[in-house]
Amino acid sequence: MDRKQFKYVKRVLQDLTIGRYPIVDHLPLLLNLHQRRFVLVDDDRLMVYFHPSILPVLDAEDFPSDSYADSERPVVHILDHAREDMQRKWRVLRKTYRSTSESEPVPGEHGRYRFLFFIHTHRIEAPGYPYQKTVYTLSIWDREMRWSLLNSVWFPWVKWDELIWHDVYPHGREDRRRAIYQFWTRAKTNFLPEYLRSGTMGGSVFNFKLPARIRYKTVYHTWDHHPSLPPPPRDTLMFVLATAMFHINEATYEDQVVMPRTWEYVTGHCSVLIPRLVFCGLIICLESEYLPDNDIEHQTRFLRLFGVSEKLVWMKKGLQFYIEKAGWPPEFSTALRL
Repeated sequence: MDRKQFKYVKRVLQDLTIGRYPIVDHLPLLLNLHQRRFVLVDDDRLMVYFHPSILPVLDAEDFPSDSYADSERPVVHILDHAREDMQRKWRVLRKTYRSTSESEPVPGEHGRYRFLFFIHTHRIEAPGYPYQKTVYTLSIWDREMRWSLLNSVWFPWVKWDELIWHDVYPHGREDRRRAIYQFWTRAKTNFLPEYLRSGTMGGSVFNFKLPARIRYKTVYHTWDHHPSLPPPPRDTLMFVLATAMFHINEATYEDQVVMPRTWEYVTGHCSVLIPRLVFCGLIICLESEYLPDNDIEHQTRFLRLFGVSEKLVWMKKGLQFYIEKAGWPPEFSTALRL
């Protein structure tokens, strides 16, 4: 983490602790730092990857149906280390469906990245607003597919990969679903398997077999519990952040990962979601080269920058739990206004 990244992480943490929307472009950085620092503690094989850029999705009608210039197609390229990992064979987590040769992992032979995350923005005509607003959705490429009965040693030709698209905002749902279908069909990627990259249009290769692998997670009724109806579209950013954290926590789960659709989980208020991310982000900052090691006074002064708003009772409760668990000195709790 360089100094500029340190400033970005600090800004995101400050926004989250006072209840302000964080700058979305900085979220992938914090999430990637978090998984590299904490996910590997318990399992040195599984990892997750967040695409560093936010991917805007055009309206479905803006995608021409008959032709599409190659230069105008959305580009979704992951970094080399993740792309090389995606080219390795995936060792199935569910032991029931492993072949005999996969019973023990071979270092360097199997892939380590289970999830690839892609944050999207959609512009919509939201009710109650005189101009267009932004809705955030999340695509997750999962190498541990849900069709467990088909993906056994008796059907070795069946592929495991699938793309799960998460959307929670109730208004304009059908338009976004058509748009994400067009986006992934036409996207130029460097990670999709060859068996999905088939079909040509104007001499270019498209992903016409990918839609059969897209699963739409759209439980819109959860939003009925929102205190403000119609709900502000930007609140979907917290849903994306909560969904990402839940999947990070469950990366080693030996089956399809399904996040509970309760209000506590959808908003990220559950202690294992956004509060955990903030606590881990604070640790990353305290361990960085830009703060003196073991200097309690300096660290306490730094933590005062992240005093939690009185309105965020759930954040206070979650942070206090992790602080006590980690054995931090009482001065740190005071600095964070817990």
